[in-house]
Amino acid sequence: FPVLFLLLQGLGLNYSTATETAIIQTLAPIFAIILSQIMLKEKTTTFQKFMILLSVAGIVYMTYMGSKSSVSFHLKGTILLLLSSVALAFNLVLPRVYKDKYTSSEITSVIIIFGFFAFAIQSLIFHLVIKEPFDFALMFQPKFFASMFFLGVLAIYMTSYFNNYALKYLEVSKMSVFTNLCPIISLIGAVLILKESVHYYHIVGIAITLIGIIGTNINFKAKK
Repeated sequence: FPVLFLLLQGLGLNYSTATETAIIQTLAPIFAIILSQIMLKEKTTTFQKFMILLSVAGIVYMTYMGSKSSVSFHLKGTILLLLSSVALAFNLVLPRVYKDKYTSSEITSVIIIFGFFAFAIQSLIFHLVIKEPFDFALMFQPKFFASMFFLGVLAIYMTSYFNNYALKYLEVSKMSVFTNLCPIISLIGAVLILKESVHYYHIVGIAITLIGIIGTNINFKAKK
C-alpha cells in the first residue's frame, strides 16, 4: 500500500492536476467493493451501492466546483492515478482477508516495515544517482523531526492501524466509504488553520457526501 499507492500517486501528479487527482481517487471505494465481491464474496444492496455513488458524487462536485482551472484528464496521468486508486482499494480489502490469521498490529507493522525499506532503498539510489549525500543534520532540526513524526507516526502508522482494526469488524463497503471523509477534513483544517473561505458548493458537497456515508452504513433489516 504505501509503496504502490504513494509511488503511483506521485507519478500521476506529474501529468495531472490536484483537482483531477482528487476526482479520480474518489473511485477507490468503488474499486474496493468490486475487489471485496471477488475476494471475500461480500454482498452489497442496491441501496448501499447508490449511497456509495452518492458520497463519491459529493466529493467530485465539491472538488470540481472549487477548481480554478479546467479539468482535462491526461491519459498517462489518469492511468497512473487509477492504478493508485486500485492500490488503495487493495489496502481496504487485504486486511479483511487476513483478519482472522493476523492481528491489526501485525498487519500494520508489516506494511510500515516494507514501506520503510522500499523508500529507504529508493532514497539511497536517488542520492547515489545525483551524487549528493543525505543531510542527516535535518534529523536534529525540530521542524523536520516534527514533520516526520506527524507523517510517519500519525498520518501513516496510526491511520493504517485504525484502518486495519476497523476492517476486522466492518465490511469493506461500509469501511471504504469513510475514505471520502478525507477531503472534508482537509477542508475543515484549511478553514480553521489557513483561514480559507467556505462557499456554498462546499456545504452542498459535504452534505451529499455525509448522506452517502451514513446511508451506506445503515442496516435495513426486516423486523420479526
